[in-house]
Amino acid sequence: MKTIFSWGNPAQRQDSQVVQMIDQGFAAAKAFGKAILLLDRYFLSETALVQWKEANASTAAPLHLVTKAKANAVACEHPPKKGSKIKMKELFQTRASKFQTATVTMYGKEETVQYLCLDLLWGKGLCAP
Repeated sequence: MKTIFSWGNPAQRQDSQVVQMIDQGFAAAKAFGKAILLLDRYFLSETALVQWKEANASTAAPLHLVTKAKANAVACEHPPKKGSKIKMKELFQTRASKFQTATVTMYGKEETVQYLCLDLLWGKGLCAP
């Protein structure tokens, strides 16, 4: 992609694909008032989260990210519990009773899914050692 961008205006951005996807998600959010971007866990990176956080702070049109994290992912709860680590894999045992159920259509077939919504802090240095 960097090569393709270099063929045109050299001043054009030459960011990574994930940064470009985040930027396009915010363009959609601006057009629709808000948007949800579904990312495969392959694209979930610190670069993506930094770009999302910076862009979310500077716009009135929110972009929500939905992704599948790796089984060994770790996040932290917001203050006053900042620093307490939450291992994603353990949520299925420790908070099983808090999961909600919904019926969704996937690939033309109705399926029942369970989900849990949490606001967590992601990134290096946010959790206590």
